[in-house]
Amino acid sequence: MRLRTDHEGVREQLADLIKSPGGLDMLQDELKQVPSSAPALAFLATIVKDYGAVDESAQLYKDASKLKPENTSYVLNLVHGYELLNKASLFPGNFVG
Repeated sequence: MRLRTDHEGVREQLADLIKSPGGLDMLQDELKQVPSSAPALAFLATIVKDYGAVDESAQLYKDASKLKPENTSYVLNLVHGYELLNKASLFPGNFVG
């Protein structure tokens, strides 16, 4: 079985799941402590942001940044998420830790 990652419906359903009550927590319980999951968290953050889940996207980028703080892409996307959420007051400072 092969998942079609180009199918728009799959991405929207994934975003809806993560936005649902407990959805983000469930995902984080599975992935946020495993350093190799940083790319997966960042990929999911990109998807959910496209469907209006900016809070959840920022949290996923924060989790990815904690796992791989040397990855500037994760940090920059986190900063952009905070900008969209009008949370720029969190900068400068240690926004990853």
